[in-house]
Amino acid sequence: MLVETSFGHITLKPWGIRQNAECWADLLTFVRSFGAGVESGALSSKTDLGQLADRIIRRSTDSLLPAEISIADALKILPALWELNDLDNLGKLLALYPQALRVQGRLRT
Repeated sequence: MLVETSFGHITLKPWGIRQNAECWADLLTFVRSFGAGVESGALSSKTDLGQLADRIIRRSTDSLLPAEISIADALKILPALWELNDLDNLGKLLALYPQALRVQGRLRT
């Protein structure tokens, strides 16, 4: 997926199995923290939000990135990552995981 930023276009890649849990947790933390800051009228932890966004974005692209990614650019990139990794359906997939393990166990016996 291609996203236009202030420093040019970057190509985002879907998260792999190992990255998925870490990136998903970071993205949800970012959304929760950003939302709380907006509601209270003060984003007091801009550096924490920036670090979270930076970590998520760097794991999600092989494109050349600037040393610091602005919050404005992060707010363009993070929704694209949400869509690219189909996080709306992640909860449904996680709910099916225990059932898949049981079926897999039965098939092995």
